[in-house]
Amino acid sequence: MKIISKDGVKAPGSNVLLHVENKHMDIADIKIEGERVNRGYGSIMMESLMKLIHVMQVKVVGGQEHVPVTD
Repeated sequence: MKIISKDGVKAPGSNVLLHVENKHMDIADIKIEGERVNRGYGSIMMESLMKLIHVMQVKVVGGQEHVPVTD
């Protein structure tokens, strides 16, 4: 995620690492750092991730546990 403002582009300090294979997605890591902590950036990232899941028609999302995706 890049932050683009009137002050320019800020270096990425928020990341999500995903592994996708055969309609299964594993969330390996979500990282929010520095001044972005507790400011809603994690929620923005999760909303975007849910849109990606829908567009890619992912059927199962997991991390430590796998959860079926329902509409």
